[in-house]
Amino acid sequence: MFEVELAVRSVFEAPTIAGLALEVEKAQALGLKARTPILQRRRAAAAEASQEALLMQLEKLSAEDARNLLRTLLDGKQHYELRS
Repeated sequence: MFEVELAVRSVFEAPTIAGLALEVEKAQALGLKARTPILQRRRAAAAEASQEALLMQLEKLSAEDARNLLRTLLDGKQHYELRS
């Protein structure tokens, strides 16, 4: 929310809202920006995991099943492009 990243120890060293507010202000003054928001990191990790799972499933397909899947996907893309 404040787009700064604090060390975990800040919670223990300044365990009150007022103390944490000071830590946030210090981090902002020093320009300590957050890397990537945690929610985005989780989404990226979930997307990567689902891609890995998909690749593992694709590797198990027979050559014929892979061709059929590719044909189905390409046919769907052509229909989409015609409507766009």
